Amino acid sequence: MTGSEENFGARLRASFDGNVSALASATGLSDGAVHGYLKRNSIPRGDAAVAIADHLGVSLRWLLTGEEDEPNQMGLSEPQAPFMGPELAEVPRYDVQAAAGNGTIATTEEPGTTAFFPRKWLRDLGLDPDHSGILDCNGDSMEPTISDGAPMVVNFAIKSVVQGGIYVISLDGAVIVKRVERLLTGDYQFISDNPKYPPQTITQADIDRVHIVGMVRVALQAV
Repeated sequence: MTGSEENFGARLRASFDGNVSALASATGLSDGAVHGYLKRNSIPRGDAAVAIADHLGVSLRWLLTGEEDEPNQMGLSEPQAPFMGPELAEVPRYDVQAAAGNGTIATTEEPGTTAFFPRKWLRDLGLDPDHSGILDCNGDSMEPTISDGAPMVVNFAIKSVVQGGIYVISLDGAVIVKRVERLLTGDYQFISDNPKYPPQTITQADIDRVHIVGMVRVALQAV
């Protein structure tokens, strides 16, 4: 942890009135998470950091690092995308929902918004920002591992199945999220973590119906 990171809690304390519950409610975080930022100097990740900075009206770069945004020639601080700092990377968020259930979801492939994550955190997860994206989970079949509505950070570079991994899959044009196993027969088995949903088997004869979009590396959800 760098010196600037060690002072994160102090900068956060200086930026709001001390009402932890109000800050947590306004940013979609738990009270415990906010207390952790204040007391243990833990650093919020991605969307959480952006939400806190936006709600408090402070620079994300300053909140995370203690560094001020560069002033322009008029002496005013220009709004800058957080990824311009070396510590953050931009990851696109796609207007796609991956169905965790029996439904099918129409998709588009153009990024909608973006989110910003610490580069080290992405590296630790084996993620390259240029080959990653955020998709939302839709449905409850992957609960409790992935909640309905949770944004998922997906590694688009992974197109082959690792046993037991969770994948975003295009099946007959529908985008779904399932745990995937490759059977000895060469068939795919799609497994839901929610026991009320039975496994689904795709045989070799139907393998052309399946396209691996990428592997889910983390789901961003409240605890």
